[in-house]
Amino acid sequence: MPLLIFILTFLLYITTAAPGILLPDSPEFVAASFSLGVAHPPGYSFYLLFGKVFSFLPIGNLAWRMNLMSALFASLVVICVYILANRVIEVTLPEKKTEIINKSFAFIGALILAFSHSFWPYAVNTEAYSTSSFLLSVAILLLILCVSTEEKIPAGTAFISPSEKRGRRLYLLSLFSGLLLAFHTVNLIYAALFVGFVVVTTTYMDSKKEIKIENLLLALSFFLLGLSVLFYLPIRSVTSPFINIGDSSKWEDFFKTVTGKIYIGELSLFSIPFREKAYNLLYSVKSIGHQFTLPLTGIGLVGIYLLIKKKIMVFVMLLSVALANILFFLNYDLGASRNEPFPSQLFLPLYIIFSVFLSVGLAGIAKWAISRGNLSTVTKFSSLSLVIILLIRFPFYENYKATDSSRDHYFYEFGKRRAEAFEPNSVFLCTNSKNSLFFLWYFNVIENRRLDIDSMLINPFIKTSLEKTLKDPKFENVLKELKGKIFNNTIEVRSRIMDSLLKNYLSRLPFYINHPEGYIGKQYVRIPAGNIYRIQATLPEVIVKNPSIENRIDAVYSDNIMLIGYNMDSPSAHIGESIKLSLFWKALQKIDKDYKFVVLITDEDGRIIGKKFSDPFSHKPAYGIYPTSKWRNGEIIKDKVDILIHLGFSPGIFYINLAVGGEGRGEELLPITSEDTVTEGRFVQTAKVEVLQDY
Repeated sequence: MPLLIFILTFLLYITTAAPGILLPDSPEFVAASFSLGVAHPPGYSFYLLFGKVFSFLPIGNLAWRMNLMSALFASLVVICVYILANRVIEVTLPEKKTEIINKSFAFIGALILAFSHSFWPYAVNTEAYSTSSFLLSVAILLLILCVSTEEKIPAGTAFISPSEKRGRRLYLLSLFSGLLLAFHTVNLIYAALFVGFVVVTTTYMDSKKEIKIENLLLALSFFLLGLSVLFYLPIRSVTSPFINIGDSSKWEDFFKTVTGKIYIGELSLFSIPFREKAYNLLYSVKSIGHQFTLPLTGIGLVGIYLLIKKKIMVFVMLLSVALANILFFLNYDLGASRNEPFPSQLFLPLYIIFSVFLSVGLAGIAKWAISRGNLSTVTKFSSLSLVIILLIRFPFYENYKATDSSRDHYFYEFGKRRAEAFEPNSVFLCTNSKNSLFFLWYFNVIENRRLDIDSMLINPFIKTSLEKTLKDPKFENVLKELKGKIFNNTIEVRSRIMDSLLKNYLSRLPFYINHPEGYIGKQYVRIPAGNIYRIQATLPEVIVKNPSIENRIDAVYSDNIMLIGYNMDSPSAHIGESIKLSLFWKALQKIDKDYKFVVLITDEDGRIIGKKFSDPFSHKPAYGIYPTSKWRNGEIIKDKVDILIHLGFSPGIFYINLAVGGEGRGEELLPITSEDTVTEGRFVQTAKVEVLQDY
């Protein structure tokens, strides 16, 4: 059965796998694996090493090979879930002559997880979730094998005492606990659970109930062996690889990277309000129903009831893993207050555990139904087969179309076009907001594109090798200027470096930044270019007289601001390109307040298009250098907007809608007081844009 599961799932995954990069972290993971770099904290040493192995495969491109690795580990997860579910059913419902039922419904539970909408997408793309889930599922399986001691001994095999067999499993559990912790900091809660179980069990492994220090030391050795994968990070950092986020060559920085301390102050962990925690708890539980459907969730509850009644210790162990998953992310800002999509992939451990409960519930119901009937064996088997087909078909049918990425090139094309948006020999001061840097790394390392761009990580919550970058001879003036200076903190260091860079080289080199606020002085202007900004020292023209306006609107907001019209560089674009609008505004009277302009994109049905991988379209007028409170009566203000055609778009017709509102958060938009103006609520409908098909 495991071989059948592997063939079914692996073939399905590789046929629906993306042909290249398709997820936000994919460009970085592919480039870092290929170049043996250090990825974003906690470094992903285990993942990158395996990725390097897969990069040697003589098939497909490098990104597809990494997708193949995800498919392999995902299939192995499904096999582990099958073995785990089968084991739990055996010890919970140990009736004789029901092996076919046990295996059948363990098979169903595993495949329902395999085809689910939170598991399948990460099996066909370059991401760390499948690999992490594999390590965790093996550890859970070993835990349950240690807890449930009832086991058949196959005929003709050499006898191994239960104590010896349990000891081997405990040592393996220690090894996988170390690997889990080395893989990612969030696995600390699972590693602590497994290690605690190993410590208690190994010290009293023998029937004499006396402490066995040698057993404990051996378990500790296996744990440290798994954890030793982390040494990849300082070893590679010392060599200064092309991708070296965190720079773990020093012990202090290595510790900050692997413990997650490097993110403190940036991530809202354990500091969110109680209301947010309550939402996370509620949604994580409700997401089980979204994941498995309500009928299957009900069957899973039957499985929980059977485990509590018949095998409470097994249930407690499984529940502890699920609760560890929920309680950790319960304290994490998952975007509830911002109405963002719930990141269900973070709860894969919960879904793995629930798929086991589901298998137990299905087996229990099936055994009860068969024991109550007087049907023939053929009828019973046929009915069982039909149930299996229907249960597997539902998640497969529901999620296949949404998950099939075999022809999806949009993410790659988006990244390629964004990389080409930089002028030659540019300097990119990057916070990696909106994934810009990962794209650049991918095209630098994998395709040797845009090697003329100097990309510098400036976000102060990550200690990077920005200073090393400046050792390039072309930036020697910066080093001379800052040599011998004393700085109070990392933020001050980066601020002074950027000030010196811009002062010395802005007149000679194009500089870009991908964060609209902070980081650089207010004397510089940020000119939008899609999801990045061109830095300029000279102020562009914002007050114009007698402009040539191609498209008249004459829309009036609250009797004091008029949108006269706009010019547009092109009526169509591909995903990854941008539409440039020149907007012409007029002050009808003295304005006492500073307003912002809000841009909303709608399709032909009026549906709002999301803003994934792009900055919010709302912006201060005239690049933020000429606020509305300074406008004079009768002045015409030229405002430029760069509308990025991001990944939320699909080929078709879209409209750009404009509104005016206060700069304060939550302030109402101004009413439109002009007649004969096409509006969407308080938005004026302006340009019509066609997004073109790539493939």
